[in-house]
Amino acid sequence: SYIEHAYGVVAVVLEHLDKHLRLPKGTLASLQRLDRVSGSTLRMLRYPPQPEGDRRTAFLGHTDIGTVTILFNVLGGLQILPPGKEAIEENWMYVRPEPGCAIINLGDAMVEWSGGVLRSNLHRVYFAPGAQAECERYSLAYAIRPEGVQSMKRLAIEGCAVPDQEEGEVDLNCTADEW
Repeated sequence: SYIEHAYGVVAVVLEHLDKHLRLPKGTLASLQRLDRVSGSTLRMLRYPPQPEGDRRTAFLGHTDIGTVTILFNVLGGLQILPPGKEAIEENWMYVRPEPGCAIINLGDAMVEWSGGVLRSNLHRVYFAPGAQAECERYSLAYAIRPEGVQSMKRLAIEGCAVPDQEEGEVDLNCTADEW
């Protein structure tokens, strides 16, 4: 039930992305249908409290490989690196969880399909700020990935906002499973 509802949220996000990329309605959703084999995952993550003198990064900087990740958490700890910033400590920014809201990350598959129009953001899990660092934290992450048989080539559809390949640029020529 949770996965079906979460996928419903993802479908709304994909519908808006279709619209803004000027893709035919349902294009992105057709690449990751709920009833097809994919690498989509649902994970509950537990982060124990960290002692004052031993607080460190729990999950190093990364981007998500899939298309969309929905993250639910109550306590802080997720940090993003703003675009164009060097990956040094003072540039990482906390993302404040809001009650009743989810954090939505775009993944690397969206970067490939959109020819770089969309981007996946570098993020990490750091110790929670302030008194939250003394609390046990849980996060629920639902990561949608493309169906294994789908092509990872950019979506070159006439009239859409996805740019054509530039000279010398190489498009992925593989399926999601191979990727």
